[in-house]
Amino acid sequence: MATQTCLSYSKNRFTDTKSHRKRWVPLLPLALDALRVQFLHTGSKGTWVFNNPVTQERWQNSTRLLKRWIRALKQAGVRYRSQYQTRHTYASMLMSAGESAPYVAETMGHLDHRLVALVYARFVQQRDMAPGERTSQLHQSEWARLSVLLADQNDIVTDADEADEATGDDTEVEEVDPMDSLVRKSAG
Repeated sequence: MATQTCLSYSKNRFTDTKSHRKRWVPLLPLALDALRVQFLHTGSKGTWVFNNPVTQERWQNSTRLLKRWIRALKQAGVRYRSQYQTRHTYASMLMSAGESAPYVAETMGHLDHRLVALVYARFVQQRDMAPGERTSQLHQSEWARLSVLLADQNDIVTDADEADEATGDDTEVEEVDPMDSLVRKSAG
């Protein structure tokens, strides 16, 4: 039996995945549409779906991407969340839409569904639809608004983005989690 190597790309190199196993992540229709649109917009210019719109090449580090993430959250009127927290948003959306803990755990790469069931139990609802169907229906109005944004083929490249690329500014941007200050206040 041939073994397959499962790779993850992080810190400018390919490494084994944490679980050393291959997994498929089913995409909801809007997520798949978003990836297709993004590939037409920037991916077709390189080998990656998400390219730096200034250089048309793969992002070289997370600092510049983080700057754009923070700017996008501000423009959308969404309070700051680290990119990693989108995993929790994804899991809670699926669970609140009635997806099963084993299904959610599998899509998130967990080996066991018990942690997902424990952490997201408050979101569990009656399951009477096919996987993904309830989530699609529950968030249809938000995704309809997002579809309009996805149709926009223009990426906003600011003067700051071009200056960062021209100067090679890779200055670290400190991520600030508002929950940290709340925890410190309640502990102090």
